[in-house]
Amino acid sequence: MLEVAATVGERNDAQSGAGRLFGSEGKFSAYRENLYLRECWADAATVLDGDRFSVLERVALLIAKPDAVVGRRVRRILDYARDRGFLPLAASPLALTRHSIRELWRDDWTVYSTDRLALASVFYTAADTLAFFLKDVEPEPRLTACARLARLKGSAFPELRAAEELRTVLAPPNRVLNFVHVPDEPIDMVREIGVLFDEPERQALFRRIRARFDGGDPDEVARAVARLEARVAPHDLDFERSLERLLGVGLVGEAAARKLSALRRAGATLPWAEFRRLMTRPAKHPHVWDFIAVASHLIPLERDDQPGLAHA
Repeated sequence: MLEVAATVGERNDAQSGAGRLFGSEGKFSAYRENLYLRECWADAATVLDGDRFSVLERVALLIAKPDAVVGRRVRRILDYARDRGFLPLAASPLALTRHSIRELWRDDWTVYSTDRLALASVFYTAADTLAFFLKDVEPEPRLTACARLARLKGSAFPELRAAEELRTVLAPPNRVLNFVHVPDEPIDMVREIGVLFDEPERQALFRRIRARFDGGDPDEVARAVARLEARVAPHDLDFERSLERLLGVGLVGEAAARKLSALRRAGATLPWAEFRRLMTRPAKHPHVWDFIAVASHLIPLERDDQPGLAHA
């Protein structure tokens, strides 16, 4: 990180390699002592050496969330990216955990409710997924691969998405199940690789990226998707059909099902604790995605002030 620190004053220079890894001094200041970033940067420096800035500028990380796997959106994600000039270099199997999701989106959780965090702990761990590394072969001036792909991704808020953006194309059922994650800029990508992978995996990943940087390996990536989908059953992620299935197997009673359906029609929310009292959580049960599909429409998403927390 020392060479990145040395060039922080040059961050607005389009020709400065380190300066283009992050968009603001504020972000750099927040990250410079981050252990995940420091560890992963050391691996990038070891493997990529003098090419590390040019490679990290041109490569974007894209995580297909578990709902994209069960909802069979992964191939559409890759097709969308490829049509817009992103060549798949590598796909790495990924099993998100209770801890990795908290660290990966650590800034977002400051505004999200603990109800949403509880549900996230269920759905992010309900299926394995893949992390993709894509090379931008149609780069725009002064825009890194991460930044360009993040712009194409689109907002989690449907009303803020344009018709041509990725999340619009994927048609998420709600704000919680939104299928895809892309870090905003290379410094975020480096930190997130540090969160998600151990040292041997990180170094092997950087070696694969370097070896394939000039050509990519779309067939290997396609095979990784096929292997994953062969292990994970598809799901429609539909609220009403999921509720019907849960009712049919006795994981929710008729009165509770009517209440949940009425709340959804009214656009109302239900706290996680109350939701759990109405419905048995099936954990790794075959109906876990029915549970997730219903809960994701009802839990409160943004946090309220926690009573007494400010005075603790």
